[in-house]
Amino acid sequence: MRSDPGCGRCGEVAKNHQRRRPLAQYDANILQKFADNLYAKARSIIFQCGLVGAVIGALLAIPIAIYVSGHNHNDSTQAIIDRYKGTGNGFNVPLQDSPPPANDPTGLIAAGVFATIGCLIGVSSGQKKAFQYKLQAQLTLCQMQTEFNTRTQIQTTAA
Repeated sequence: MRSDPGCGRCGEVAKNHQRRRPLAQYDANILQKFADNLYAKARSIIFQCGLVGAVIGALLAIPIAIYVSGHNHNDSTQAIIDRYKGTGNGFNVPLQDSPPPANDPTGLIAAGVFATIGCLIGVSSGQKKAFQYKLQAQLTLCQMQTEFNTRTQIQTTAA
């Protein structure tokens, strides 16, 4: 026979239960910090998503800007060749491909438009995520208030 009485649930010796750590105690400060962190995330997520959207939009505009700039350049080059072809003034030599002029704003305009669209999409996405963070913070605060109200009622009825 055993000298120590066993646990009714797990069958362990009672002295082993004393070695276990006690259960974590309720701490409202942890919940408050968690809710504060969620609100801080909600404030910053809109800006972060807008910035990421703008960068992605600008990066997506690069191939389009290159295509449009190259296409416009080839058309203008061909127009010059066609204009002076056969005039006998020495311009019959085909022009070499050269980069588009530096003052061509097509790429910059395309990048700006796509960056703006990307930013708007990012801000919209950020607002949705911010709402989720705020809702989670509110649920945490509601649970904290429920615990506070329940403890207050138990203490007043016990007294």
